Amino acid sequence: MDANSKWYENNKDLYFEFKKSIQKIIELNMVTRKVPYQSIEGRLKTKESFLEKCVRKNYNEPTEAMDIVGIRIIAYTLADVKKIGEIITSIFRVDKDNSEDKSAKMDANQVGYLSVHYIAEYGEDRLALDENTVFKNLKFEIQIRTILQHAWAEIEHDKGYKFGGKLPNEIGRRFSLAAGVLEMVDREFQSLSDEIDRYSKNIKIEAERGNLSIPIDSTSLYQYISNKFGEVEKTEGSLRSQKIFEELQLYGIEILSDLDELFSDSSVEIIDSLLASKGAKSDMNFVSIIRYAMLINDAEKYLDTAWNRSWSGIPRNYINIMKENNIDINLNKYKINLI
Repeated sequence: MDANSKWYENNKDLYFEFKKSIQKIIELNMVTRKVPYQSIEGRLKTKESFLEKCVRKNYNEPTEAMDIVGIRIIAYTLADVKKIGEIITSIFRVDKDNSEDKSAKMDANQVGYLSVHYIAEYGEDRLALDENTVFKNLKFEIQIRTILQHAWAEIEHDKGYKFGGKLPNEIGRRFSLAAGVLEMVDREFQSLSDEIDRYSKNIKIEAERGNLSIPIDSTSLYQYISNKFGEVEKTEGSLRSQKIFEELQLYGIEILSDLDELFSDSSVEIIDSLLASKGAKSDMNFVSIIRYAMLINDAEKYLDTAWNRSWSGIPRNYINIMKENNIDINLNKYKINLI
């Protein structure tokens, strides 16, 4: 067993723990800073790959390999890639000389692999923690790319295995065209994301001015409820679900001014009581708030015309709060369960 092979065997467990530590730190910071991402994956370079690189790069010491631990973060949009990069540079010590933005190095007439690569290590503040002292002077690689950039990278990687070298000109040209299309789509997704953000801000401004002649859609609905009750939970799929929009339409609500009529001072007070009650944190989201507003306003109208059994149970403490406010729901008639 040569020296590099022995070194790898002696240190692979340390680098594996290093990988887990890095992932945990990144995931925590992404959540606390509310930056969306599709996935965070970590990998430990295989022994074969490590040894091959040591020979190819002619390393004098095995620690010259800076990508034994690799972290890949897949983002949704180009703007998210930038935000994630700002997080990475704020929580780790980045080796700027060995980090790069692949797109910045491309000529105007080039297309293909795009990704942001960082080489980093723990800074002094993080190494001051006892559990991190073993990671001193260890470097790692972080790749950040969008979903579409990742798709291209995987296809290109697979292409390399299939063809093992230069592609025929016509196939190579088509690959380049495909890469260009993906880059254009990535930019269009970013443009759409920016437009939605501007639309959301405009709705907030118009609602604050008292202009509620705005059609009901995912953005206007959530923005209105947020203005009324502060930031509320958006459950998985709730913005994409058509059920709540169907219910509102059947109830006779088409624009925000219609919705606003549901939220009288007394209705808001009851909903505030529901939000403050035990278990509300896990049960209440912006869709639930709208449904309870319809129930509070006219329970029979909602259950007879709009409900369509899109849900089947109400927490017992919610029923008690509504009874205290003279809102009676005939649970037996509609076969609604207490949960």
